[in-house]
Amino acid sequence: MRNYSSGYVTKHGNTWRAVINWQEDGNQKRLVKNTGVRCYEDRTERGADKATRDNRGKSLAETVLRDWRNKLIAQDAAEQIVPASTLPVSDYVRDYICNKERSGTVRDVTTRGYRSHLRHLIGTDLGAKQMGDVGHEDITRWEQDLASDGMAPTILSHTHVFLKQVFARARKLGDISSNPFDLVEAPRRRGKPINALPPSEISRLRHSLDGLGSTPLATGASIALKTGMRVGEICALRWQDVDLESSVIHVSHALTRVRGHYELASPKTATSVRAIPFGGSLKEVLLLRRDAMRSECEELGADWSDGLFVIGPTTSGTWKSPQGLAA
Repeated sequence: MRNYSSGYVTKHGNTWRAVINWQEDGNQKRLVKNTGVRCYEDRTERGADKATRDNRGKSLAETVLRDWRNKLIAQDAAEQIVPASTLPVSDYVRDYICNKERSGTVRDVTTRGYRSHLRHLIGTDLGAKQMGDVGHEDITRWEQDLASDGMAPTILSHTHVFLKQVFARARKLGDISSNPFDLVEAPRRRGKPINALPPSEISRLRHSLDGLGSTPLATGASIALKTGMRVGEICALRWQDVDLESSVIHVSHALTRVRGHYELASPKTATSVRAIPFGGSLKEVLLLRRDAMRSECEELGADWSDGLFVIGPTTSGTWKSPQGLAA
């Protein structure tokens, strides 16, 4: 009897399409079905960097998917329906990740994190156990084994939280009757040590920056020192984000490393979008940097734009990567 995956839905033309996978003779097989549920194009707002997902109709399409899967199972098993609760945990988690990946509801870096969590399941007793048979003792034993193998508490905690999320979804869909992760406390993470420069080093750094003028490195280091912004946020900072009159920097973008290169994106969390006031010393640094960039534009016959990056190349309109900042 085929062991069907829980499946997923994806947009195809003007309707949602359902996809179900299974393994047969060591090969991946796939069935595709048009759910007949209408879908809508993603919306791109004026000035936005990426499209906003439009998931209208997705819930109804997922209902069609589950009904279809049950019918397939019934046909293969002569009316004996095998619920998704019989899937091994590792397979169920893999389907969950595929669904997230194809829906576009999570960033690529998040999906890669999910797959790293999945690797901690594959080949373990918990990963091979059927979803409906998992108890809190299985989870505790599995986490103890990972800790004994030297897994860092922070990574173990992140993996725990992710799997609890998967099981919560399974509970919502009715694939399992209860979430065993509700009975297990997440492993405690070790507090990160405060990595702050002592006053003597701050004074030394300021003295060194004074001799570098309005270079990208000097400007970027001054912004970091006086605002606490991350290097990816500093490299993504445009002049339109700097209010020199009110002395406020608006953090709305950051550079994120994706598959070996940097991409401009919104910050990972909502709390990272913020307004940071700054003092007179940083204002002087920013004014010098802006004047230097404007002078360079005039010399090269290029137009000035507030869309230029504060520490990027003056005329190309591109950003300077964190790795290239010191160059």
